[in-house]
Amino acid sequence: LVEVLTELDESNQAVEYLRAALAVRPDRLEVLMSLGTSLSRAGRIDESHQARSYWIRGIPQGQENSKALYAIWQKFRMEGQTLGIIAAQRSYCEANPDDADALILLVRFFLPQPGNDAEILSTLQRVADLDPVDAERFAWVAHNAAGHMKSAGKFDDAIKTCRIAIQLDPLDRKSTRQRMVGIYAMLQRWEEAIQTGEQAIQANPEVAIRWLVLA
Repeated sequence: LVEVLTELDESNQAVEYLRAALAVRPDRLEVLMSLGTSLSRAGRIDESHQARSYWIRGIPQGQENSKALYAIWQKFRMEGQTLGIIAAQRSYCEANPDDADALILLVRFFLPQPGNDAEILSTLQRVADLDPVDAERFAWVAHNAAGHMKSAGKFDDAIKTCRIAIQLDPLDRKSTRQRMVGIYAMLQRWEEAIQTGEQAIQANPEVAIRWLVLA
C-alpha cells in the first residue's frame, strides 16, 4: 500500500499509514526506515532525518549492517545533514561500547568532517583496547585516518593514529610505519624515522623490504 501511494505521489498519506504501523509495532525498524524515505519524498526533510536517526539508534549493528548504515550516511551528506547521523551513531556507541564495528563506522563518519581529530583518536583507541578478533580490518581505517590528518598538517595526531593502527595490526600489513617514517622525515625527526624504519623491518620483513625497494 505504501508503495502504491508513493507511486501515486501521495507520500503524505503513506507517512500516515507508516506512523499507524509504528504505533502498533514500534520495534519494526524497516517500517521506520520507510517512514524516513516517505517523509523525504514529501519534502518533510527535518522529520525524515529524525526518523532515520531513530532507526540508526535501534538497528543491531556489526559488520553485516555497516554497508547499509554507510549508505544512510551518504544520504545525510547529500542532504547537508551530517550532524544528525553523527549524533545518532554516537548515541548507539554510548549504549553499545563494546561494538567495535559501530565505533569504526563512527570514525568513518567523522573523516570527511574537519575538527574531529580528538574524537577520532579516542574512538580508535577504544576499538584497539577492545582487541577485536578481526583487528586488521579496523587497522585499515586507522591507517586512512592518519593519512587524512597528515594531509591536514596535523602531524602529531597522525603519528598517534599510526600507532593505534599498529596496535591493531602489529604485523603492519598496511605499511603504516612507512607513513610514520615519512612524517618524521618531514619534521626532520631523523632518529625516530630511522628507528621506525628498523621496527618496520623487524615486524614484517617482506612488506618492509618491498617498501624500501619501491622507495
